[in-house]
Amino acid sequence: MAALPVSKVMIDAGTLHFINFDHQQDFEGVEVICTTPFSPIDAKQIAAFPPNIKLIASVGVGTDHIDLAAAEKAGILVTNTPVKKDDTADFTFALLLALARQVVANNAFIRQGQWSANNMTGVIGEPIHHQTLGIVGADVVSQKVAQRAKGFDMDILYYADKPNQKMNALGARFCEQLDSLLLAADFVSLHCQLTENTQHIINADKLKLMKPSAMLINTARGGLIDEVALIECLQAKSIKAAALDVFETEPDINPQLLSLDNVLLTPHISSGTHACRQDMLNTLLKNISHYLNQNKDAMNLVTL
Repeated sequence: MAALPVSKVMIDAGTLHFINFDHQQDFEGVEVICTTPFSPIDAKQIAAFPPNIKLIASVGVGTDHIDLAAAEKAGILVTNTPVKKDDTADFTFALLLALARQVVANNAFIRQGQWSANNMTGVIGEPIHHQTLGIVGADVVSQKVAQRAKGFDMDILYYADKPNQKMNALGARFCEQLDSLLLAADFVSLHCQLTENTQHIINADKLKLMKPSAMLINTARGGLIDEVALIECLQAKSIKAAALDVFETEPDINPQLLSLDNVLLTPHISSGTHACRQDMLNTLLKNISHYLNQNKDAMNLVTL
């Protein structure tokens, strides 16, 4: 890959360079802005960009931190860096297993010196084999999570806009209504995109439908869950537990979540393997290189 003209590229929230979007003088001569989900770019910022900015190159799959409509209106291209779906599926299942088998609690049990001849049992968990997993979504990650669940002999349900042939081929059963999935599932895992229609798809009313023994996993987007409602639910133990890798206002986390012992928290790390992160950076640079070489068809373009 040809060397990139650094004077044309500005990297935000990376190891190359930090910028402040409020300082418009930083953008003199810049054609490409690189960003991450932790640096939102809204319509107001885009409207203030000088006309020399032609590409917003984002690291990661999601682009809900960028106002795509405003970018399109300004004639600015937006790219993302699709991740290795197996990594996210692996981590989703790691969270599911950690919740079910009380891995964190048993680690603390050992470290706090509670294991003794008089206290041998540790913290007893729940099985996942032959339990019901409800998957919200039918994308590639959903399919790979279903593959893993199949290996544990789980009964798999999924909810999506329409039946998905690949999910069906894995033995997953389509639910036309989210409510029916929530009523039946022992574990619920979220894997849909964050849109106006899916914002708070899990809210107070939906949480009330879940079994008291059910566990909720979210490795997709924080905005899919009404966190205030979830906190109230976990405090009341209306569901057994939750595992969250994403949050509504990340990296800021509602402090009430930190005080709960029935929620497992991780820092948006579901795709976080060394191989995946390297691949994401390589894809970022390829997107920029393709733009500079006017090879638009090869870019990971994101549109409305």
